Parts: sequence; structure tokens; C-alpha cells
Amino acid sequence: NGTNTTAASVYLSKSASIKVNCQVGTNRIWTKTLVSASGKNDVSESYDIESLVQCDKLDQIESKNDIPKDTKVGACLEIRGNRHLLAPWIEYHRIIGFQHFWIFVNEAWSLEGFPKKPYITYIPFNYYHEDHRNHSHWRNNGDHFWQVPMQMQCIYRMKRLDLDWVVTTDVDEYIYVNLTQKEESNQTEAVPVLHNFLATVDDYENIGALQMNSIFFGRNILVEPENTTYPLLIDFVWRMKENRLTRQKLIYNPRNAKSVGVHFLWNGGYLKKATSELYMHHYKNSHSGVFNPKTLKPCTNEIPILKDSNLVDKYRDKIIEAL
Repeated sequence: NGTNTTAASVYLSKSASIKVNCQVGTNRIWTKTLVSASGKNDVSESYDIESLVQCDKLDQIESKNDIPKDTKVGACLEIRGNRHLLAPWIEYHRIIGFQHFWIFVNEAWSLEGFPKKPYITYIPFNYYHEDHRNHSHWRNNGDHFWQVPMQMQCIYRMKRLDLDWVVTTDVDEYIYVNLTQKEESNQTEAVPVLHNFLATVDDYENIGALQMNSIFFGRNILVEPENTTYPLLIDFVWRMKENRLTRQKLIYNPRNAKSVGVHFLWNGGYLKKATSELYMHHYKNSHSGVFNPKTLKPCTNEIPILKDSNLVDKYRDKIIEAL
């Protein structure tokens, strides 16, 4: 609304931390404390946010008329490379109930190789960590540096569009609703399976996010050659028998969520664990194998993996048809 956005750093005297306040006008948006690794006040971060502010003003012009009014479940995804994985990922998640997709293109702007559908919005998001290395205390190679800003932009975009739920998962992560046999028999095409599940979530008014477990799927190196490739990621059907709670991702309630991380909800509502019916198939480095035979216990023939083809059996033909 023409109001300047300011980010002010306040150095606490005789302290090893910096408090950063972000506000619009007199309204405080968030406060974050950065702790110096050296124990001294030598950490500083500066951002030229004017271009981002101008971009956001243009973004707010986005008309709700461009998105069907009944759109209540959406997905945001940051993509860099692997464009061939996008279309199957979108069509699968559309089948289970996601209605619109916001794709943040974290590379040189081009829509070549991307599906052009009315339920997909592409957003330029070409940022490189190297461009900001001298202005940041971020110490790794920067692979995930822009993921949280993407998530935050996504959350606040969904607030404006009045969505009920949104995810910010990756292109190698497939959300799965594991129905019981009774639920399967009652499932109809008219109401997508994810909508049925989300309708059963209690205390929506106070929830900030639902937490989903991640189960890794990949090649069975005992029976599948090293160079095994498949047309779809979901064709990898082997996983570990034990479902450990690991690398959780969240379905956010954008009405409550205020501050989020790659695997976290920092502020805004509370985190509710999803039931065992809702989890993710994670296909990261699936060609490398889902387990290492060298880790097998001696004097045992037990293989710690199993074949789980539920997702591919239910949805593969539908995905191919949609593509």
C-alpha cells in the first residue's frame, strides 16, 4: 500500500547476538536473533529489498479470478534442473486432490520443457547463493539457501488467496494417503482422497501445520542392475521395512502459519502429527539403492527391505493418462 518496508539491525551492547526486526510501517512482522559463532558482535547481514518490495506489489495484483474460487488446497515447489520430473509430480498430486501449483523457477527464466496448464503458475525465482556469499553467514554450499524465502513467499501468497492448506515439498517427494480396505471401498472419484483426509483433521482453527513422515524408496541393488532407470520415479518400489520418523515435511495451514523452515513450523499455530495414513514416498537418489548390503547383520539371511507397490499400482495408469 505504498508503505516502506524496513529491516533494522539492533546490536545489543556487550552481547554476542544481533536482533533483526522486520516491520511494515508500525506493524512488526517478525523478530529474529542471530547468534555469532565467534562469540563476538561480528555477524552482519544486509539486504537490498527494494526490488523485492516492488515485485511483491506487482504480485498482489494477481487476481483471484485467475484462480478458481473453490481452490483450497495448493502446492508450492522450488525447482532447479530436473525439469522432466515436474509434470508427473504435478499430475500425481492433482489426482489426489491438490488444485493449483505455484512453481518457483530457481534458474534462468525459460518455460521450455515445462507443462503449460491453467492450474500451474510459474514464478521467476533465479537466485544464486554465490551472489550473496559475502553478505551472509550461511556456511554450506547454499543448496537450500533460497528454499525458506520461497516457503515464506508461498505462505503469505496463500493467505491472500484464502487457501486452507498448502505444501512446500520437493519434486522427488510424493504425498501418499494410505487408505484402509474399508475406506478404499467408500472412496469416490468425486471427492479426491486428500480432501477426504483433510476433512477429518480436528482443531483446524488452531493448527499451524500437519507433520508427515518420509519413507525412502529406491533401487533394490540385489536384483536391479546399477544402471536401472524407470520412466517415473514412482516405479522404484523398494523401501526399508522399518518406518523411522525422518526428514518430515509439513502441510501448512496458511491462515495460522507465520514463520516456517524446510522441515519446521517456527511460529503460528501448533504442529500436529498426521496419522500413519498420511506420509511421503521420498525418491531422493533412488537409483543409488535403498540399502547397503554391507550393513546386513552377520549370519543372517534377512533382507531389511520390502516391495511396496501400493502407490504405483493405484496411480501409475492415471498419471500416464494425464500426461
